[in-house]
Amino acid sequence: MGRTHHTLRGSHVGFFTIVLNVPINNAVLTSDRAALPADRETTRTPWNTLNAIRIPINYLSFLLVIWLVVKLLNVTPN
Repeated sequence: MGRTHHTLRGSHVGFFTIVLNVPINNAVLTSDRAALPADRETTRTPWNTLNAIRIPINYLSFLLVIWLVVKLLNVTPN
């Protein structure tokens, strides 16, 4: 259960990104770059907020993976 639980926890960040950030990215990428929409802040603000949440989670997840690898490598056999 331990490894599966860690894998599922890490997948939440990917799900968060795919469900929330990617649709905003796609809307921006398909917009007309020559004429910025008047409501561009309504897209930018949620993306920045979601990114501000996602980035610390990514860093924390990465640090936890490093900690787990170090912990597993330092195990001494009985």
